[in-house]
Amino acid sequence: MNNLKTKKLTSIALLIALEVILGRMGIMTPIVSINFSFVPLVINAILFGPISAAVSSGLADIIGSLMLPQGLGTYFPGYTFSAMLTGLVYGLILYRKPKNLGRIVLACSITSVVISLGLSTFWVYVITGKGYLAILFTRTLQIAVMIPVKILVINMIIYRLIPLVKREAENITSEKV
Repeated sequence: MNNLKTKKLTSIALLIALEVILGRMGIMTPIVSINFSFVPLVINAILFGPISAAVSSGLADIIGSLMLPQGLGTYFPGYTFSAMLTGLVYGLILYRKPKNLGRIVLACSITSVVISLGLSTFWVYVITGKGYLAILFTRTLQIAVMIPVKILVINMIIYRLIPLVKREAENITSEKV
């Protein structure tokens, strides 16, 4: 029983670290952010469920904003809330469900349009005070690029990584220290 908890905790910690690192790499401006931090988040959601993905994504956001500030350079709890909602949505739609393109499209659409475009754009507006519609237009371009990228990466790559992540978690905890 303890061995299973250790495997799960180790895997989640590694996925959080990857999410922090990948979240700080890519195209970063105060308004637009294009990166691949969704990869470890989706792996977490598929393997460990919505609660794990939500809490892990929130922790990754807090750790990343404190250790490696980007954009406006300050921590803002609204972004943490958005990150947690994103993990929750991916987990609710993809956890313990067979690979299905329709489900992947649904998860990517909700997280990208509702959370990233809607809610996170509102957070940028709250922080900067700039015109919401101007920010919305810029971020719409980002979302239009990232939705097909996310769908393709989740469908073609992430589901192939899941068995490797499971096997590596078993190897990490089974090695004698």
